[in-house]
Amino acid sequence: MQFDKARHEKTIKANLTKLYAVKKAPCDTQMREVLDPVNPEDLRPAFTSIHRQLQRQKILESYQYLGGYVVSMDGTGQFSSSNISCKDCCSRNLRNGKKQYYHQLLGAVIAHPDKANVFPLWREAITRQDGIAPMTVNVMPVNV
Repeated sequence: MQFDKARHEKTIKANLTKLYAVKKAPCDTQMREVLDPVNPEDLRPAFTSIHRQLQRQKILESYQYLGGYVVSMDGTGQFSSSNISCKDCCSRNLRNGKKQYYHQLLGAVIAHPDKANVFPLWREAITRQDGIAPMTVNVMPVNV
């Protein structure tokens, strides 16, 4: 919804046009109709293929810094509701006494302080797991 509001701002419109050749950004409803049926796991082979090509072409070597790779990570909210939940939802108790259910993702990129481009890694869902702390992040090593 935030993007739906921001897509009309001058800077956002210019970036969409210049970076992605998007002349008119779709509204939130249009994006959901296109993206909701897509299983995120169907995108994983594309990530694997791109990272293999980066490795074969020795592009990733130029991203090594201080003997390894710099990986920048950030969590982002994906969904929240006081009414709708699933078995993987995290939950929190709000000050008003209601329970809120939410999903979050951990995103990561390979970065280099002297380079403008970054390479995204596969996202990881932050899920609730019984018998473990309420929020647990399982970060799988990425073979690049």
